Amino acid sequence: MQLHGRSKNRKLRRGSFLVQGVFFGSAVGIGVAALAIDTGLAYTAKQELQSAADAAALAAASQLGESEDPLTLARLEAWEFAGMNEVDGIGVSLNLETDVVFGHTTLDPETGKFDFLPEQMPYDAVRVTLRRDATAEDGPVSLLFAKTLGVDGAELSASATAMLVPRDISIICDLSGSMNDDSELRHSKQTQINLNDIWQALGTPTYGVMTTWGDAIVLDEYDPTSDAGLLYLKRYEACTDATVSSNLSDRGYSAEEIDALMGTYYDNQSSSYKNRFRVILGLADWKSGKAGGKYGDGSGTGNGNNWIGNDELTDKMAFPYPSGASHSKWNSYMSYPQGSSSMKSADSRLRYRYGLKTFVNYLLEKRSNYSQTPVLWQTPEQPLTAVKDAVGEIVDYITEVDSGDHLSLEVYATTSRHEVDLTETLTDVLNTLEERQSNHYDNTTCVGCGIAEAHEELLSEHARSGAAKVMILLTDGIANTSPDGSDAKTYARYEAELASDSNITIYTVGVGSGADMNLMDEIAEIGHGTSFYATGSVEEYAAELREIFRTLGGKRPVRLIQ
Repeated sequence: MQLHGRSKNRKLRRGSFLVQGVFFGSAVGIGVAALAIDTGLAYTAKQELQSAADAAALAAASQLGESEDPLTLARLEAWEFAGMNEVDGIGVSLNLETDVVFGHTTLDPETGKFDFLPEQMPYDAVRVTLRRDATAEDGPVSLLFAKTLGVDGAELSASATAMLVPRDISIICDLSGSMNDDSELRHSKQTQINLNDIWQALGTPTYGVMTTWGDAIVLDEYDPTSDAGLLYLKRYEACTDATVSSNLSDRGYSAEEIDALMGTYYDNQSSSYKNRFRVILGLADWKSGKAGGKYGDGSGTGNGNNWIGNDELTDKMAFPYPSGASHSKWNSYMSYPQGSSSMKSADSRLRYRYGLKTFVNYLLEKRSNYSQTPVLWQTPEQPLTAVKDAVGEIVDYITEVDSGDHLSLEVYATTSRHEVDLTETLTDVLNTLEERQSNHYDNTTCVGCGIAEAHEELLSEHARSGAAKVMILLTDGIANTSPDGSDAKTYARYEAELASDSNITIYTVGVGSGADMNLMDEIAEIGHGTSFYATGSVEEYAAELREIFRTLGGKRPVRLIQ
C-alpha cells in the first residue's frame, strides 16, 4: 500500500510539473515572440534610418559643386532631406554641427574604391550621420516589449558618405563651314552680324582703292546702294560712277584708257572683264599701249586696243593670304559679287558691289579653310566665338570649384579629329580650340564622326577608371554626311547608342536657328543626358551658351561610397 501510495504521489507530482512546464513554456514562447517583434521593429527602424542618411548624404554632396557657399548649401540639403524621411513614424532631425562632416576622396588604385578623408580639402564628399539615441531630439526608437525589461528603446545610428564623382568630359565641337555664318552678309537680315569686327581683327587691311569700310551694317536698316564703301561694277554694263572716273584720272590714266576701263568692250571674255575690274579697284595697273596713256607709247606689251589681257597687267597686288596663284585668287573675288548665292540670299542689292565688306565676306564664305586664310581663328567668327567663350566658362567653373574633372577636345566637320587628350590642364583644351576656325579642316557636318571620336577617347588609356564618362556635343547645323555615305542622322544616332552602351552620358547643345534640335534631342535622350538650345541674336545666344556651359560644369553625378 505504501508502495502504491508513493506511486500515487509521484503521479501527482508529475502532473504538477507538467502544468508548470506548460505555463513556463508559454512564457518563454511569448518572450521569444516579443523579442522577435522588437528585433523586427529595430531592424526596420535601422533600415529607415540608413535610407534617410543615404538620401541626406547624396543631397548634400550634390551641392558641393556650387561655386557660392557650397558648404552652407550642403548642410541645408542634408537637413531638408533628413526631415523628409521618417523612422518609426517619427521625423528625423540632424545636428548640423556634429553630424555633417566634409572631406576629400582619393582613389585607391589597388581596390578601385574611393577613400574618405575627413576635413581634407578640396571638399568633394560629405558624411552624414543620423541618430535615434539618447542624444537625439526624439530619443531612441520605441519598442513594444523591451520596456517590461527596463529598456526604454533601441539606440540606433546610421552614417552615409557621398561624393561628387569626378568626370572625364569630352568636348565635341562643330567646326563645319557654317560656324561663321552669323558674321556673314547672308545673315544680315536675320541677326546683327559682326562683319566689321572681323575686318578690325584682321588689322583693318586695305586693298587698292578699297580703303573705306563705309556704312555700318545695321539690322533692317542697311542699304548697300548708298554705301560709299562699295563700288558698283557689273559685267556687260558700263560703269557710270564719277568716283571711279575721278580715281582713274588721279592715277594717271588717259581719257581713252578710262573710257576702255569703264566700258564693256571685251566683257564677253571672262578674263578681260575681271582684269578690267582689278584695274578699276587698284589691284593692278594696265599697260594699254595706247598713245598718251599712263605708261606712254610702247612701254609694255599692250597692243593699244581695249582688250585688257593678262600680260598687260603690271604692279599687281599680291593676294594677302596663301594657297594658289594671286592672279587666280583675285579673279575668284572678281567673280564673287557677280554671281554668289550669298549675295543673292543676303540682299540682291549687294550683288555687283566691290569693297572691303564683300572682300571680307568672300574670305569667310569661300576661303575660310585654315590652309587658305590661316588668320580667321584670330577673328570673332560667330557662332564659333560664342562657343569658344562657352568652353571658357566650363574651364573657369571646373577650375573654380576644383572638381577634379578632366577634359578632352574632339572636333568634327566632314571628318573628325582628336585634338587634346583627357587632361587636368584644362586650359590646353581652351587654348587649342581658340586656334581653330570655321572650316578649319573641312566643311560639311558629320555629327556621328564627332561622337565616335569622343567615344574612343573616353575608353582610352587617358580615361580614369573611377570617373564618370561624359560627352558635350555642340552643333549649329544639320548632320549631312557620314564616313560610308549612309544617312548622316541615322549614323549619328547609331554612334550615340554605342556610347550609351558604354555608360557614357551625352549632353547636346544647339546654337542658332540652323541647329537640328530634333536630332540633338534624340541623341541626348539616347545618352541619358539633357538637350540645351541657345538661340536669338548673337548677343543673346552667346549669353545663353555661357550659362549653359556653367550649368554643365555643375552637373556632376553623386555616388555613395560608404
